[in-house]
Amino acid sequence: MGKEKTVTILGTGPTAVQCPYDDSCGEIWGVNGAYQLKNTDPHAKDIFRMDKLFLTHTLFREEGVMNFDVEAMGKLGCPIISLHRIRWLKTQLYPYKRITKKFGTEFFTSSIGYMLAYALDKKYTNLKLYGIDMVTRHEYWLEKGGVEFWLGYHMGINYAAGRGAGIFIAPGSAVMVPQLGVPYGKFYKVKYDLKVVDPYGLLKGNMG
Repeated sequence: MGKEKTVTILGTGPTAVQCPYDDSCGEIWGVNGAYQLKNTDPHAKDIFRMDKLFLTHTLFREEGVMNFDVEAMGKLGCPIISLHRIRWLKTQLYPYKRITKKFGTEFFTSSIGYMLAYALDKKYTNLKLYGIDMVTRHEYWLEKGGVEFWLGYHMGINYAAGRGAGIFIAPGSAVMVPQLGVPYGKFYKVKYDLKVVDPYGLLKGNMG
């Protein structure tokens, strides 16, 4: 059995505030705008770190507005893996052809799918997801299935190698959770742990 490798995939959803940014995270890979968490998440201000940033969007939107702050990304000091060449920014092109040939699929429905495939290619055994919530309508209907596909791929490889699933998903995410929160066909009531739904007590007015 090979050495275990851990990577944390960091998105910008609400559960991103749960990321501890410590050694338990292994490497931390941010997706698209996750580089902004250093300034937008008070919890992350002094402990934020990022080992790789993945970009799958182009620099400009159709209406001509920039998707990213190129200057801020350039100051990260970490490799930037991009699906497209981006002017004014030093990036490494995502190895699309090699990875799709290796895994025999082009089933990418979101940036996270590309990152999970990259982690599989690099033989990371433990995956941790923070801020990958898939709770908005767009994410839930168009992107969630692709994320779960690649997580399932990862689980299959781990089990085939005699390991456990090696996956942690921050509480509050909809990833790997049935639509109603319970397995299909079950009629018992859904129970919610308020500490999981609202770990910082914001619903109780705790803004400190």
